[in-house]
Amino acid sequence: MKATALAHALQHKPFLVNRSGSTLVNDDSPCLLSALFPHLDLWGIGGFNHPARSGESWISLKRQVKNLLQQVDSPFESDSLFSFICWNIIQKRAMSNNTTFSISSAWHHSLVEDLIKNVGAVHILAEKFERNADAKAETQEEKHAIQLFHELSMVTKNLQGSNGYKLCRRNEIRSLM
Repeated sequence: MKATALAHALQHKPFLVNRSGSTLVNDDSPCLLSALFPHLDLWGIGGFNHPARSGESWISLKRQVKNLLQQVDSPFESDSLFSFICWNIIQKRAMSNNTTFSISSAWHHSLVEDLIKNVGAVHILAEKFERNADAKAETQEEKHAIQLFHELSMVTKNLQGSNGYKLCRRNEIRSLM
């Protein structure tokens, strides 16, 4: 995942895509509800992320799911897959929104320079890991790129349940005491 994220960042692309498995259905598609649950959205009008909603009329996926589950005699409430899939999408979005990479300040400049020098190896590793998660680095450049990945650490201080979140809450409690 680090290789893919770094390859993406080094190409100056505006966002990182965090996906696994099939890319048949996009999580942001307005027709997601109709595509996954045609038996629940019979008329195809209850989709999420409608493009006409913006600004004040925008409704978050979490809020929409909560509303669908709390309706009286809701078919969404009795469908176990609906809540499971929606919860996974919400968690995946929270993870991608709250994850950042961290490095020590002493390594910052040299790591950036090394990454720029090894862009090709990072791309090759990203492609290898996409095909096979257990792939091994073969060339010296790939091994050096793996060492660079070990210098990075992922920080998720705002993602509920993560170690970073727990540490932030503990530090908050200590500061209050």
